[in-house]
Amino acid sequence: MTLGQKWLFVLNITLFAHQLRAASLHSDGLERDFARITARVGGRAGVCAADEAGQACLNAGQRFPMQSVMKLIAALAIADAVDSRTLKLDQPVTIRREDLSLNVQPIANIVNTQGSFRTTIGDLVRRAIVDSDSAATDILVRRLGGPRAVQAFLDRRGIRGGAFRPRRETSADRDRGNSMAAGVCR
Repeated sequence: MTLGQKWLFVLNITLFAHQLRAASLHSDGLERDFARITARVGGRAGVCAADEAGQACLNAGQRFPMQSVMKLIAALAIADAVDSRTLKLDQPVTIRREDLSLNVQPIANIVNTQGSFRTTIGDLVRRAIVDSDSAATDILVRRLGGPRAVQAFLDRRGIRGGAFRPRRETSADRDRGNSMAAGVCR
């Protein structure tokens, strides 16, 4: 099993974990469970589980931001690029202030202290997933070729129901005309 196949397996487990509880996805019971569970959120929520028998969804027709789930998808696309030998996990990356973005970005503390930070693609994947580092994720997406490249990965792998759309920019992105990605589930 390649690294990319392992990551796809993790994504499938993550997306369909609730399926194990749903003996029959065509029943209304699971949709009622989704409604009861998400009622505690205090906002708009959507969730789906699917198998060969069908799917059970709450607010399936609505679109939702992926939030940090996009970090996992970026990591999967990196694993695919490593498998196809277009990137290497030990490939060096230097991060500068102009590479930083908004939101959670622990790398910013290092860059702001040192002026730059030299790391690897593999370390950025770890930081994106473990530290929920938005700057690491944005840099990985840029290394892949931008949001369209991540969307192309999803399309090649047959992963449907989500899309990467422009979300935020760094000053370097604006200068290069490259908007960063955010996922939108539907």
